[in-house]
Formats: sequence, structure tokens, C-alpha cells
Amino acid sequence: MFRVCYLLAVFWLIATTVRVPGAHVSVSDAFLLTSVGIWMWQCLQHNGGRGWNVPRHPLWWPAALILVGGLASTVHAVEPVTSLLITIKIGFVLTLWVSMTMVMVRRGNLPAILRTFIAAVTVTSLIGIHDRITGADWGGIISGRADRFWNRMDATTGHPNELAFLTSVAIPLSVGLLFTEWQRRRWRWSRVVPLSLSAGLNASTLLFAGSVAGWVSAVFSVSILLAIGIWPLIQRAWPVILWCTSAIALTIGIWTFGHGPSQPFDAVSNAVALNLERVSGTTGPGRWRLLQEAGTHIAVSPWIGAGMDQTGTGGLSGDQLVTQDRIHNTLISGWMSGGILTFVGLAWAYAIVVLCALKALALGMRRRDWIPIALGACTLGWILFDQTQPNLYHRFTWMTAGLLFGLGVQVRWAPGPVRAKSGRASNTPRPQPRESTT
Repeated sequence: MFRVCYLLAVFWLIATTVRVPGAHVSVSDAFLLTSVGIWMWQCLQHNGGRGWNVPRHPLWWPAALILVGGLASTVHAVEPVTSLLITIKIGFVLTLWVSMTMVMVRRGNLPAILRTFIAAVTVTSLIGIHDRITGADWGGIISGRADRFWNRMDATTGHPNELAFLTSVAIPLSVGLLFTEWQRRRWRWSRVVPLSLSAGLNASTLLFAGSVAGWVSAVFSVSILLAIGIWPLIQRAWPVILWCTSAIALTIGIWTFGHGPSQPFDAVSNAVALNLERVSGTTGPGRWRLLQEAGTHIAVSPWIGAGMDQTGTGGLSGDQLVTQDRIHNTLISGWMSGGILTFVGLAWAYAIVVLCALKALALGMRRRDWIPIALGACTLGWILFDQTQPNLYHRFTWMTAGLLFGLGVQVRWAPGPVRAKSGRASNTPRPQPRESTT
């Protein structure tokens, strides 16, 4: 039951605004709390033995700093209860959520987690594409969103930036699984076709979600995967590849110059042009001014923040914010809202995860294992995206850190064996204890 509830909690991350009837809790949170309860009960049943305990990982100390900073800053909050809840949620995501993910990996559930997450994002992409083609609003009905943001696609997430964030994480994971099939030379069409369709659908959804940060994040992550994948081929046949690429680019350029862009590309070019214009002319300058306002507030009160309810999920109105709008940068927003300790904790957490992602890339390249490579690439991508959005916690992002930790890729302060393999981590007990049927 722990496994089932965890996977359902991951799936429902595509619709966090959907509430359990009669309760002020999302469906994803309901499954998450259930899985935590089952997990704790299993730990008690097995006396916290190896394989049933709460795994330690490097994010516990940064989470402690964020908790202290957030609690201290709650005294300045407009809504102290909201500030307290956000602080607790950040602490939970960086500690127990990551530990739960490690437990799932160590019990052999890494493939199930990846497939569940990719399938969930594909479902919300299909709903978004359906709404765009038909003019319906299934996504808005599901999420409860009333007005569209700049006529951008948001599917079931309630906001286009949330949809872009989900798809930008899912796309490199799909590509990594495709590379795994290619490397094993066993093209199982039952896997290759769904993964290929998922990557294509999610890429289309990301385009029409209109988030420039999402575009950059996905391109950055996939570029890492492609560079690692084609580098051996480039080393062997770079003159042929160079001439073929040049010929293709020249042909496309001549055709476009002589005939103009074809109709299928008009929607794409218009979407790109409109969103780049929006960012350069409206949202970009506005967010820069907000960062300057946040800097002014931090200079006045650097140690204790204005309250964690000032962040993206605080729900405050414009006149309750200390800046004109929410800050779209997690580090600056964390400092302004939670003080210096929250800023240091977030920076420390990011540094740990960046180092782990780089380590996963190195170990994955050495062993030609595309799972840690994909996880490392998408982790670097979402950290880049995180610096342009206002929410201090997303479970689907820090989940990738838990997956890496579960594989044994960690920042270690003492020497020890580290093994990055998409099978079983080196510190996993053998044989694995059977999961309780509680």
C-alpha cells in the first residue's frame, strides 16, 4: 500500500488544486499523507531496521536552517498560520519526501516512479492539447481556474508556468528512457512508442504553455543528453556530420527565403514571437523591478524575513505584499520572506543537488547508464527554472534529488562507496525486505 499511495501522490501532482470532497486538502496530499502513515507504521513494525528506516541524506541540515528562518520570520507575517504551513511544507519536502523517494528506489521502484510521472504529465498535456484544438476548457474545469493567463495553455495545473515546469522535467526523463532502450539494443515498441509520443506531446505542450524559462530549461537538459549521446559518434565521424548539418541548414534557409514559412510552422513561430515579446516588454522588466524592491527590503531587514506567506503559495492580495507582486526567484524570495537562514538553507540545498547532478552525469557517462544521466540533466534544468518562479517547493522537482540519493549518488563528507546504477544502490540491504501489506 505504501508503494501504491506514493505513486498515486506522484500522479496527482498534475492537479494540485483538486481537493478531496469535504476536506481542505488536495488529492495528491491525501495520498501523500496516507503513504507517510503507512511508511511510519512499517518502520515501527520492523523496529527501524535497515530497509525500513528513514534514510539520512544531505538535505536535512539545509532544511533545518530553512525551518528556523521561516519560524523566526513568521512573527512578521500577515497570515502567521499560512507562513507556518509553508515553512513546514518546505521542511517536509526537503526531508521526509526525499527520504520516502529513497525508500521507493531502494525497494526497486525507480522505473515505476519515472513511468508514473511521465504518464501523468502526458495526461495533462493531452487535456491541454484537446482544449487548444477544440476550444473547450476541460483543464480549467478540473483545476478550478477561471481566467486564462495571456491565453496560454495550463491544462489541469491552473497556471501555464506550472504546466511548463512539469513538462520541462518530464521531457528529459522520457529522452533518457529512450536512450536506455537504444543502448540495450532491444527496441520494445511497447515502450519506445509511448515514450516517443510522450516526449512529442509534452514538447508541444511546453511550447504553447508559453514559458520562456521552461523552454530554456528543457532545451538545456535535453542538450546535455544529446551531447553525451552523440559525442562518441562525433569523435568518429565529425567531418561527415558537419557537412550534412551544413547542407541541411543551407537547404532550409534557401527554401524559407524563397517560399516563406509553411503553414504548419506559423502557429509555432507566432507562439514563440508573442511570448518573447511578452517577456521582453512586460513580464521581464516587471520582474526585474520586483527583484530591486526585494533587494531594498532585504537591505532593511536582512536577518528576519517578512514572513513565508509572501512567497508564491501564500495567497496574499497585492496590498498585503511588501513588494508589488510575488518575487519570481526562489533564492531572493526565500531571503526576503524567511531571512538570512532561509536564504543560506536554500543556497546550500541547491549546491548539494547541483553537485549530485554533476556526479550523476559523470558516473552515468562512465558506466553508460542513461537513468542517472537523465536525472542529473533534468535536475540541472529544474534548478535553472527554479530561479524564475515564486514557489519555494515543488515535490516533482526535489523528487529527482531523492531518486539520485536512492541510487547512491550523494555528497558525502566522509569517504565511502558510491555506486550510480539504475538498479540497486550499494547501501541497500540484500535481500530486500518484503513490503508490508498493511
